[in-house]
Amino acid sequence: RKTKSIEVVYYTNSQGLDIHFDFYFNSTSENGRIVMIPDSWSSTKDSYRDSVGAHFLNLGFASVTLNTRGKGASEGDRDAFGYECLDIYEAINYLRTDSTYSGYVNDSIVYIWGFSAAGGKAGVCSAKYPDLFASAFATGGVLNITKWYSTNPSYQTSIEDRVGATPSGDSEAFLTRDGAYLGENSQTPIRVTQYTGDSSVNYALARNYNESMPDYGKTIEYIEVFGGGHAVLGLDDSDEFFETYSSEVFIPSF
Repeated sequence: RKTKSIEVVYYTNSQGLDIHFDFYFNSTSENGRIVMIPDSWSSTKDSYRDSVGAHFLNLGFASVTLNTRGKGASEGDRDAFGYECLDIYEAINYLRTDSTYSGYVNDSIVYIWGFSAAGGKAGVCSAKYPDLFASAFATGGVLNITKWYSTNPSYQTSIEDRVGATPSGDSEAFLTRDGAYLGENSQTPIRVTQYTGDSSVNYALARNYNESMPDYGKTIEYIEVFGGGHAVLGLDDSDEFFETYSSEVFIPSF
């Protein structure tokens, strides 16, 4: 059995920032498909280590919880669906090439799993890097940051701080962070789950994303459950969704 468990380590990204992550692998298989589990808006990677991380670890995946810039011990200013994607992309390349990890990971198949703002990262980052993820999972996700700004005023100040603008002041800055807008570029099948009773991330965001993706001709599974709140929906089945998509994704040529 091959086993590797390293907590609170970091790589240095192309902008000179130390980005911290945890790496877990425990399987009889030769190497594991990577599941990236990034931080959310307020919570760090530690919030997902024992729940989400352990779920995938126990199923033979290479489970990686990660703090993007400005979160936990990771350096830099906090971001909103922009350079966070760079931190995730370069972390994956680091795992693929660094000898400490490369012998434990399948360097062809990578997934991304996210709750809340990390669900937004699953939608946005899979569009910004369209051949990176074999599939994605977003639950309670901020998949339309402009709608999030308008439907939840309590987050407006922190959104403005991270984006550096308001939607009316710089609409393009918001569109470049909007999963529903960027989805046309995605090649990644995605499952989106959402409670209608979520008071932190209004269900209108997920519905808007679900309406947009089929219009772009993209693969999406949408599960909406009446009631509930701002909580993870569908963790136990998310690995089965990932298993459905176990091939590399390629950017089509025209």
